[in-house]
Amino acid sequence: MELYEFLKKGGIIMIPIIAGSVIAVAVFLERMWSTRRGIVMPFDFARGLLSLIKNRDWNGAKSSCASNGSQFATIATSALNHVGEPRPVIKESMEEAGQLESAAMDRYLIVLGVVSTLSPLLGLLGTVTGMIKVFQDVAQKVNPQISVLARGIWEALITTGAGLTVAIIAFLLLKYLQSRNNRYALEMEESSLQVLDAIIDATGAGKSIMPPSESARKKAESVQQPEAEAGGKP
Repeated sequence: MELYEFLKKGGIIMIPIIAGSVIAVAVFLERMWSTRRGIVMPFDFARGLLSLIKNRDWNGAKSSCASNGSQFATIATSALNHVGEPRPVIKESMEEAGQLESAAMDRYLIVLGVVSTLSPLLGLLGTVTGMIKVFQDVAQKVNPQISVLARGIWEALITTGAGLTVAIIAFLLLKYLQSRNNRYALEMEESSLQVLDAIIDATGAGKSIMPPSESARKKAESVQQPEAEAGGKP
């Protein structure tokens, strides 16, 4: 029996199941292309950017981010736009940009989740409606043959098998993409911290500064000490 004829026996419910499988594969291929390493987290670019930051070439660093266009470059740009500001400000800006880029990586993954959830339900629906039809036909016959009943049952089960197959494949594709995105997110977080530390080291924005009152007190003590020593002399 040809595949087309086999699927045709599943009835009209096979149409949304097959459509779901096509959509799942299309989403998977689109995500694989749109979230490839060069688009998300290019290591060569990250190393070059760190070198520019350490040399305090801020314009060169911004130009490098603009020309690269990766998601990590977007996060780095948010940090470079706040050069010279306190560390918490730069870090908050990078975290906000990172959240947006992580959400962009997970775009359309909900479609795979919907397909993996609905496909077995559609398959079960097709089996139930098929069984109802089979038993209606059997009830109308005086002496129904077992072979006719068995044939109707296995044809009704086609949708369940197809639905489960599509659901399992969609679920595996979803988990693979989620694992891949989590790995990229971790890599971007680690590289972002390196960029943040490099900016702080280059600008000195993270160095602790003595409060004015403490500085004045230290200065006063340094002035008073020689005077006290001079006053103690005979």
